[in-house]
Amino acid sequence: MRKYSLLLLLLLLCCFCAACASPQLVDHDDPLPPSEAEQEQGTAEEGNSAANSPEEASFELALITDGGDIESGGINQTAWEGVATYGETFDVSYLWYQPTEASTAAFSEAIADAVKNGARLVICSGPLFEAAVYEAQYLYPEICFICIDGQPTATTGAEQCESNVYSMYFNEEQIGFLAGYSAVMEGYTRLGFLGAMAIPSIMGYQAGFLQGVDQAAKDRGVEVEVTMGYTGGFLATPETQTMASTWYLNNIQCIFACGGDIASSVMVAAEAAGTVVICSDFDLYRASDSVVTSAIKNIKTSVFNGINAFYTGTFPGGKILDLSAEQSAVALAMDHARFVNFTKTQHNELLTLLASGELKVQAVDSANPNWGSLVSPAVTIHIE
Repeated sequence: MRKYSLLLLLLLLCCFCAACASPQLVDHDDPLPPSEAEQEQGTAEEGNSAANSPEEASFELALITDGGDIESGGINQTAWEGVATYGETFDVSYLWYQPTEASTAAFSEAIADAVKNGARLVICSGPLFEAAVYEAQYLYPEICFICIDGQPTATTGAEQCESNVYSMYFNEEQIGFLAGYSAVMEGYTRLGFLGAMAIPSIMGYQAGFLQGVDQAAKDRGVEVEVTMGYTGGFLATPETQTMASTWYLNNIQCIFACGGDIASSVMVAAEAAGTVVICSDFDLYRASDSVVTSAIKNIKTSVFNGINAFYTGTFPGGKILDLSAEQSAVALAMDHARFVNFTKTQHNELLTLLASGELKVQAVDSANPNWGSLVSPAVTIHIE
């Protein structure tokens, strides 16, 4: 039995080396025999065990989480779904790695483990990876990387995306537009935008939200008020809950919560006030009945497409792409939405206009944003 295992391992290594020479889709009709470790990669304990035993198996696709697990409902889970779907569809081995902490050193260590375990393509989950990917692109020039919501950036601030790295961003302006438009078309005229911090990605959501609100206000012939503010951090805190509660007590009917876990605090406040919240990035409908919809980044499909590009020889290495409605990368989570008036047909019509370029959403200068320039007299802005 041991001799058979050694022969099987040699056969797998030969197939792996041949694949390195010419990236291509694995023949689904003639899959490689799965190893015992591959069959057990579904849980964190089993996955980490396999990752620490590189002599037992080789995993071509690797997802490195931002320190969390793959059942959080956030970027780690949706990225993992893209990896797992591709691996299962085309019989490519895959594994996820959970760093010991959210630090560049821990990320770099996890990347090194993935490379030792045979990774050819490493997907890095989130903007915290920028420094680790900057180093890894030079340390492992034969390995390709997908960096989600970030680009290779040195600790000194230098930015350089080499030919083995694909940086994947999402058009927050378009997603924010969908959130703002749907809220007003649903019937809400007193809205809140609550962001984690005044950083470009959050401000992109904010700019799009205002423009969506303005367009819907003009379409409906109503006047709308928008209160805007930042929590100062990405965590769920009592202070954020208090801030949201105060807004709801001041008759704000719906808050668009953008950034990390602040939506959790807003949900608690919304439940207590009998109002609603729109979440960002991921579909969080399960978290609370107060979630009327989520403005989502389609990370699962985008990761799947990035992996497919790698295996078909069209990997966009060296590129920093802003994925949008044109690539089906942004949308509202309409399948689980709790709208009464805003319909899926209206949503899909907006997506078509955004994808074609007929409907354009303006970005703002994050260093000096002029929010008032984004709206007509139909919208009154309050800044806290």
